[in-house]
Amino acid sequence: LIRGYFRDENGFLHPAKGSFLTASAFLSLLVIPVIARATEEGLRSVPHEIREGSAALGATPGHTALRILLPWAAPNIITGLLLGAAEAAGSVAVLLFIAGTGQNGVGPLQEATSLSFVIFQVEYGPKPFQDSMAPYQFTAALLLLVITVGLTVLGLYLKHRLSRSHRGVLTSG
Repeated sequence: LIRGYFRDENGFLHPAKGSFLTASAFLSLLVIPVIARATEEGLRSVPHEIREGSAALGATPGHTALRILLPWAAPNIITGLLLGAAEAAGSVAVLLFIAGTGQNGVGPLQEATSLSFVIFQVEYGPKPFQDSMAPYQFTAALLLLVITVGLTVLGLYLKHRLSRSHRGVLTSG
């Protein structure tokens, strides 16, 4: 239903392949809760005294949000974004259901493919695909692993660094 259908020259109905636009829409549904939860936790971690102090000094709610809440929650927001990207890279099962071979080029409305699809098809796909993509199977697997682990490590590093720099300024003294 989502990918659509097409009829071949004999009139038989076949499922169409999904596009990158469809894949990104469904992957965003998987990633948005991770980012939203991290942002919510970051905003809740601001002590009430700091919010009340800002209001007592006459700061507008917009100024408080921009100058106090966002810097305080920045480590959590950035971590959520990076963990969401790692989740999308690691959870490409959605792409397996809507992906094609990617033989017709790359573009937002062209049929999509993924690294995990390449890995799977080299093992279980048609013989021509296995012959053409076999040299790239382990490269695709390593690249997928590096993207997932790299984004996770980068997210944790930035959270640690930003939480130390921003929260230390607001709570010291």
